[in-house]
Amino acid sequence: MRSNSYLLPSVVTRVLASLSIALTVACQSQPSSVKDSTVSPVATPSPTQPSSNLPPTSASILSPTPEKPTTAPIPTPTPKKTFTQKPPKPKTKPIAKVPTVPSPKPPQKAVTSKSTNIYQNQKLGIKFEYPEGYTVDAPKEKKEINVWLNQDYQAIKSGKYQNTEPPSHLNISVEPNPQKLPAKEWVKANDDQFLDAEKFSNQAVAGKQALAFHSSALFDYQYIVIPTSDGNQMIVISIEEGDQKYQKALNRLTSSLEVTK
Repeated sequence: MRSNSYLLPSVVTRVLASLSIALTVACQSQPSSVKDSTVSPVATPSPTQPSSNLPPTSASILSPTPEKPTTAPIPTPTPKKTFTQKPPKPKTKPIAKVPTVPSPKPPQKAVTSKSTNIYQNQKLGIKFEYPEGYTVDAPKEKKEINVWLNQDYQAIKSGKYQNTEPPSHLNISVEPNPQKLPAKEWVKANDDQFLDAEKFSNQAVAGKQALAFHSSALFDYQYIVIPTSDGNQMIVISIEEGDQKYQKALNRLTSSLEVTK
């Protein structure tokens, strides 16, 4: 048998060699970021070269897996409330007031009540106007109407012309025309009433064809003959020729005459 003193150095040498190898492997597998390591590795192997000296369990123990850095959650920004503000109203200049012009009044119809009177005779079928200052006299027993100046009429009523011929005036009479003759033929058929009838002319009166002419008797007279609507009668209007006092009444009468029969 060999002496124990001979074997001891050999065993110690092996142990030291194994520790040296283990330390070397441990240093190689430990990450460089460990600051507390006091042992410097002898050789730095290539990062792609796996270490085959230690079993997988030893390597996993010696080389801990670095923890993944935890990232703080990004805070979600709270949306700000947006207030829709109405656009300011544009400043408008005050509109100048336009002076209101009164609308023109419609033309008023001529008022004739002050200067004109209206006479109507339903029995004879006649309606007409006559000027102020005149009087209409219609005897019930006759089919005639007389228009007088007021002063002449008052003189007749007072009896001034009781035994003499009255002054001239405007006369309207309704005469029969049973044969319904035209106006000119009717005048000629009554030549005892219309002596020397001449100067015939047609004239529109009351919407009808009237006949104007002159006749000579003791005095010269101006006549207008108008047939009625049925033609059975003739309306005869007369004044003394050249009598300006009644020409005004004649003009008003012929321009306003209405024949209702």
